[in-house]
Amino acid sequence: MLDRHDLLPEPHHSLLHGALRLNGEVRQGEPNPAALGLALRCLLTGLAAQRPVLCLVDDVHQLDTPSVEALSFAARRMKNTSIALLATADAFPPHRLGPELRLSCLDRAAAVSVLGDHAPAAGDAGLERAVALADGNPLALIHQAQALNGVAQPEAHARRVIAELREGVLTLPEPTRMFLTIVGAMGACAPLGPVLAAARLTGLTPADLEPAERAGLVEIAGDSIVFRHPLTRVAAHDQATLAARSAAHRGLAAVLTGPQRLSHLAASAVGPDEDIAAELERCATSAGDHEHAARLSPSRADRSRRLLLAAQAASGSGRLAQASDLAEKAMLHSPEPSRAAAAAAVRGEAEFNLGRPDRAALSFIAASRLIADADPRHAATMLTASLLSALTATDLALAGEAIQLLRELPGHDPAVASALGGMVDIFRGEVARGCHAIMTFFEDPAAYDHPHAAHLLLLIADVDRAHLLARRFVSEREVEGVYAGTPYARWLLAQTLLLSGRHREAMADAREALRVSGDLGHLDGAIDLRLLVGLLAAFTGEPDVTPVVQGEGASQDYHQWALALHDLRQGRNEHALDRLTAIRHPTIAWYCTGDLVEAAVKSGEPERAAPAVARLEEWAAVTRAPWIAAVAARCRGILTSAEEPFLAALRLDGQVAQPYEHARTLLAFGEWLRRQRRRSEARVHLEKACNIFHDLGTLPWAERAERELAATQGPGPRSLLTPQEQQVVRLAAQGATNSDIAGRLGISSRTVAYHLQKAYPKLGVNSRGELAGLPPTDLRHDHPEDSRE
Repeated sequence: MLDRHDLLPEPHHSLLHGALRLNGEVRQGEPNPAALGLALRCLLTGLAAQRPVLCLVDDVHQLDTPSVEALSFAARRMKNTSIALLATADAFPPHRLGPELRLSCLDRAAAVSVLGDHAPAAGDAGLERAVALADGNPLALIHQAQALNGVAQPEAHARRVIAELREGVLTLPEPTRMFLTIVGAMGACAPLGPVLAAARLTGLTPADLEPAERAGLVEIAGDSIVFRHPLTRVAAHDQATLAARSAAHRGLAAVLTGPQRLSHLAASAVGPDEDIAAELERCATSAGDHEHAARLSPSRADRSRRLLLAAQAASGSGRLAQASDLAEKAMLHSPEPSRAAAAAAVRGEAEFNLGRPDRAALSFIAASRLIADADPRHAATMLTASLLSALTATDLALAGEAIQLLRELPGHDPAVASALGGMVDIFRGEVARGCHAIMTFFEDPAAYDHPHAAHLLLLIADVDRAHLLARRFVSEREVEGVYAGTPYARWLLAQTLLLSGRHREAMADAREALRVSGDLGHLDGAIDLRLLVGLLAAFTGEPDVTPVVQGEGASQDYHQWALALHDLRQGRNEHALDRLTAIRHPTIAWYCTGDLVEAAVKSGEPERAAPAVARLEEWAAVTRAPWIAAVAARCRGILTSAEEPFLAALRLDGQVAQPYEHARTLLAFGEWLRRQRRRSEARVHLEKACNIFHDLGTLPWAERAERELAATQGPGPRSLLTPQEQQVVRLAAQGATNSDIAGRLGISSRTVAYHLQKAYPKLGVNSRGELAGLPPTDLRHDHPEDSRE
């Protein structure tokens, strides 16, 4: 395919040719797998534009890691193209290339079919014996078919085949066995050039391979040496002594370059070897190379240092679970506190991105303790990370320990400690004290450069500045190539977009981040990001295609908020109320108060929302944020069914750009006006709300506003109650249960439920609780015209 370079733009052309050493250029290091994958995809899509393309990749398990990563990156982007990829492997590679099919042994019916094709003249008895001996192995079945075609006793033939596979290699001369050991170390289909070069280094000549060729164990196919039976390779390599295998790998390492050389160099070691370990470290291109170097390190100090390098490499490439494991090993092996602390920090970041903030907090605290005396400034950074992790997990005891340790550090910044302590105060319910501490911190413009300024700003309702800082944080992480931090950075950015009411932007950013994370192999991270996508899907009405994952603390609260929104949409108001009142994270609890109030009122339990509204009003008073005050006023209006709080909310909305919350106020006020039979006024507010919701992409809310708008149109087919619906809703409005209504009207409870379901849209309500708030005239089956029109 590479002869079609005209299909590739110049950067991609040079990248592919350089990676494959086709342009004579010696590249320094390995190319970025994502960039190489894009170049490969560009070539394939160019070919596919002319005709369908089938890519066959055999023995994927033998490819080096960068090649598999590049192939995986390209494969993930082949959707909606006329490209098909078929890959085979003895074991599944660490990166998914697509749907996987595990081939098992053939069942009896399939085995008989194979034998029938290859030995059609065999009798039933011969077939049964052959099937039993082959035990579902397709190659063994073909051998059995050969026996049935020309050998009287298939059992004897089977024993001969097995004996040849197990013992045949041992019958060869020792130089030939050594030659086969080199071939086996190279692969099932070994390139002739490197094998011959490695053989010469061990004193062998091509003539030493001839006995194996005559025995039918191997054959020369073009420029490769191929084992006639795949198990022969295993036998050839495994029968060799440890010294012979080491010599084979050492010879191959001497004639190969790049990752293959490193792999064989590592395999040649028979114990700790500092020379090989140093070479592996010098040429390492992956976490696996550093880890192998660590295993070969004779000294504990070198082993811990190389394990830390391996952990950092795994973290940088997004392999978070591997990074955490390697960092833990580095901590255990390290005799130096500073290195152990660095390993603990890597583990903490990995654990946080894996959705385990409690473990992250403990790891960061461990790191700070190790370096508190020698490097208090770095220890303060670790304690700050620990504090944020503990608060994300809503573990106040752990957060308290972190802030106390921070205050005890010599030379700590009192202003930073005060602001971080304010976060803990807020989580403990001391809102005024905590917010004042944070607001005082930001009186100094330098505070906006603090690494966690965005978190602090969200707690004082300064969402706009938090968004700007989060956007800058994402840009810095991506420019630096710190891929492991990207899910967290993108989660923070999407969170600020969500809380500022820009749901469609938040969804686009979050889903793009998830896609990139998958392309880069972040298969074990981005849990917070995936849960946030689920919440955004509840707002926008898009299908949530993210896998079900378990989160802790804030992540779990986001998940509960999403489920509550779905419950509200389906009329399961009691379930929604239970979920929302259980949310513990204060920021999330404040921002979902509007939903909690609606769930409480629709459930007929407005008193359960009163504490949340009081907390929101306190937060608004302390932060002096107009849009928070507007939300609090709207919630108060819904609870009290009074007009003035709604009017106050609309006046406050005019002071700040928060279109989503403004639309929620318009919708709530429009619903209240319609129930007061002020339909003309209600229509004005509901039309505005509907337009804003459509512009924001929050379709479930737009649909609700449309239903309310339709209910203001006066008499018509959709607003008429049938006589039986009129009876049912009047009794329901008076508090009668479905069973009570069924008994009084002589119908079934199921019929009562059916009539209520049909009547709700006509009356513009969503639940039984809202019926009680309707004027009695609204329950008539023939509505008069609005007296104000």
